[in-house]
Amino acid sequence: MSPRPRFENLSAERRSELLECAANEFAQHGYRGASLNRIIAGAGLSKGVFYYYFDDKADLFETVVAYAFDHVVGSTRVDIESLDRETFWPALQKMYVELLPKTHDLPWLAGIGKLAYQSAEDPELEGLVARHFFDTRQFVMNLLQRGRDVGAVRDDGPLELLVAMVFGALEASDRWFVETWDGLSSQEREQIAAIVFEATRRMAAVDDEGRA
Repeated sequence: MSPRPRFENLSAERRSELLECAANEFAQHGYRGASLNRIIAGAGLSKGVFYYYFDDKADLFETVVAYAFDHVVGSTRVDIESLDRETFWPALQKMYVELLPKTHDLPWLAGIGKLAYQSAEDPELEGLVARHFFDTRQFVMNLLQRGRDVGAVRDDGPLELLVAMVFGALEASDRWFVETWDGLSSQEREQIAAIVFEATRRMAAVDDEGRA
């Protein structure tokens, strides 16, 4: 499911306005409680125009989730092929740290993240977000493979196992972050993010002498 191609004909600014209006509604009220009428009114649309771009509420929600994942992963994605042993972990640290101000500046991101994780308990929602988790896991796999290729990531076990360990750790910490985000100060968020990154790096990295 995806928005109708004509949605892409809107300007990037107008698409962002519409999707962020919807994202705020979903983040505040959840998928079930979100009002399509409020979204339509808040975005300055008519129902006819809305259905010109989207099939239904589920279609809109999946588009919002894709928009959120793009903010979290796509906008900070590194050029994997350009990484070497010296730049690998510093580049990943920079990418991870840059997620914090993005989430701070866009409060709805944490809310959509919470809904994405809760989707595992709802068969209808799970189908709407599964592809995006798969794509993110694939990105992690590609990163770790590159890390192995340049000697920055341990290679003493199956790659799939390492991916499962790293992705599982990142997913668990991310889930914890979105559940507690509003109760954390900016300083606490930065401190915890640094702890998460360092723990992940220690799990996957090799030392300066190439040892796991």
